[in-house]
Amino acid sequence: DHRDLHSFPTRRSSDLWLAKTPGHHPLVIYYHGGGFRAGDKRTINVELLDKLRQSGISVAAANYRLTNVATYPVQMLDGARALQFLRLHAKRYHLDAKRVGAFGGSAGSGISQWLAYHDDLADKKNSDPVLRQSTRLSAVAPFNAQSSYDPRFIGKLMNSDQIHPALITFFGMSSPADVTNPKFFPLFEEIGRASCR
Repeated sequence: DHRDLHSFPTRRSSDLWLAKTPGHHPLVIYYHGGGFRAGDKRTINVELLDKLRQSGISVAAANYRLTNVATYPVQMLDGARALQFLRLHAKRYHLDAKRVGAFGGSAGSGISQWLAYHDDLADKKNSDPVLRQSTRLSAVAPFNAQSSYDPRFIGKLMNSDQIHPALITFFGMSSPADVTNPKFFPLFEEIGRASCR
C-alpha cells in the first residue's frame, strides 16, 4: 500500500509505504542525499524498502527544499515537518508514533543526525497541529555521513582551507572567504551543537 502525501511545503512532499503485516507499525523515514543541492526521495533503495515492509516496518521517503531555493536550516526543518506530519497522522496510517527512526546518505544522513541530536522542535502552543508534534527519533541510521557541517571544524580536522562548494550554498555564503565572516558564525555553531561530534 503506497500513499503520496502532499501536506507540507516541499516538492511532492513525501511518499509512504505501509508495512505488509496487520497492526500499528514502527516507521522509518528516508531523507535523500545530494549535498542539499540535488537529489529526490525516489532514490530510496527498493530492495531495502521491500525488506523493511516485509519485516513489519512502514517506510516514508521525504523531499526537502534544496539550496537553490533556501539555505540552512530550511532543509532540516522540512525534514522535521515530514516527521511531525506523519506523527500527527499516525493513527490514520497505522503507525506507532513512539517508534520512528530516520536514515539516509550524505545530506540525508545530515538531516537524520540533526533531528536525532537537536532539541525537540515540538511547539505545544502552536496553532498548526503539525508543529505541535515531537521531532524525537527512536533510532537513526546514517551512512556516508559527515561528522560536522561547521566549515571551521572541518578545516581544522582536515588541516585545509578548502571549503566544499555545497557548504557555501548550504549556508548562503558568497565565497569560501565567508567562513571568516562573523555573520555566519551563529549558523556554524547551531549546526555544530546538533552534530554527532
